[in-house]
Amino acid sequence: MFFATTDYLDGRTAPASLYDLQGHDVLIHDAYSYQIENWSSRAVDLKKAIRFKLLTNSGTVLREICAAGGGIAVMPSYVVELDPRLIALELQEVAPIQFWLTYTPRMQRLSHGRQFIDWTRKQFSAEKSPWFQDTFVHPNQFDKYAKRGR
Repeated sequence: MFFATTDYLDGRTAPASLYDLQGHDVLIHDAYSYQIENWSSRAVDLKKAIRFKLLTNSGTVLREICAAGGGIAVMPSYVVELDPRLIALELQEVAPIQFWLTYTPRMQRLSHGRQFIDWTRKQFSAEKSPWFQDTFVHPNQFDKYAKRGR
């Protein structure tokens, strides 16, 4: 989804739709630019409609430039938990992402392997992290889910 800072938006109109991103400084991770065609028709339309100001292969660089007021960045919804300088824009999510955990039967039988599998599943559980719900939860609603044992 999209993030910016109040410094960047100061004096600018916040985008109300994906098409309002034209004319804004849009920042994106290099890996996302190769995946856009697989996300959704909205994302493909987005790629055609805007010119990206920054394309980087570093999530840290992307977050820091956005947080310093460098533009509007496409990042995972949980980044608001990592950096209080960022604000989530009131736009629809660009792409739902699925995570898959695969392991061998041998790994599951090993006591340390089973512990690792259980720990990893817990990290991606909706009870621990509201951004891993089955349906999209906007970061502005994370607090509503925080009471469920995070």
